[in-house]
Amino acid sequence: GSESTSFAVIYKNKLKFSIQSSLITPKNIILNYRYTLNLNGKPSYCSILDSFCQSIESLWSINCTDESSKYAMDAIELISPILKKIKTLSNSDRRDLLLASNLSGKAINISKTTAPHAFSYYLTMNHDICHGEAVSIMFEKFIDINFEYISEKNRDNILKNLNLKDKEEFILFFESVKRDVGFRLSLNEIKNLNLKDYSESINTQRLKNNPVKINPKEIINGFIYWAQIISVRLSDRIKRKRVIRSFFWAPVHKNTIRKIIRKGKVSLANKLLKRNWSIEGRVIKGRKRGRKIGFPTCNMSLHNYVVPKLGVYAVRVKGKNFNKNGIANVGYR
Repeated sequence: GSESTSFAVIYKNKLKFSIQSSLITPKNIILNYRYTLNLNGKPSYCSILDSFCQSIESLWSINCTDESSKYAMDAIELISPILKKIKTLSNSDRRDLLLASNLSGKAINISKTTAPHAFSYYLTMNHDICHGEAVSIMFEKFIDINFEYISEKNRDNILKNLNLKDKEEFILFFESVKRDVGFRLSLNEIKNLNLKDYSESINTQRLKNNPVKINPKEIINGFIYWAQIISVRLSDRIKRKRVIRSFFWAPVHKNTIRKIIRKGKVSLANKLLKRNWSIEGRVIKGRKRGRKIGFPTCNMSLHNYVVPKLGVYAVRVKGKNFNKNGIANVGYR
């Protein structure tokens, strides 16, 4: 959709700069899908996802208008059914995608792009990742952060076009499209990525258009945490959905860890903490019932520790002179 915009791009010292002028916008445009017949595989996937992401970003941009929203929603309506058959494009699909690309360009010409594009340019310039893939790498995170800033009507229409129920399903769907076309699913898959250089290179022009104030360093480090959790592939779709709901926000705040432990998901809390969650305290007097059946126990008061979900847990018990596996029952007398 660059033919629809008043922007040109210049890279200096591997940094992207935009030049804007009404003189750049062409007076006449010819859209002929036949010129895309040889555009297949990854180049086509990059173009399709870039147009889709542009349209979504336009809707949550702080510069969004009724006119840009109309262009963006028209583009999304054309692209949405094609995402589910992205590897087998008919001529009519190509015609629709070409028009959608043009419309998405018209949308961002008014609203400008936002955080996903701001975070993409370094990856393209320094790691040779095509633009559409670079934009998509962190897009699920920004859906989670920004989706509520799209008008309710447009949110409902996006989900309706994709045949999805809610934001969480949108996140899962977008991830599945990336997996289907072989795109990277996380920053962890980029070799030799210097997180410090990356966070310092984020395009502030585009970042200012995002509806939520973004700290690049926190977002990047947080995405690494999120990717580590989500990379534990779970076959059960509902379970994956719960993981996203619980752990998409990062860097992980201590209150988030407490909530996870209260739900009994101690193993996941351990992943976030990068250590085993533990409690320490003195043994208190009990009723001595365990020793009567050959299983001596020790009782501890949790005091100010967060209380895990009541139940039975496999534990490691360490004392001054022993270190053994055990079973802990968390409950009340």
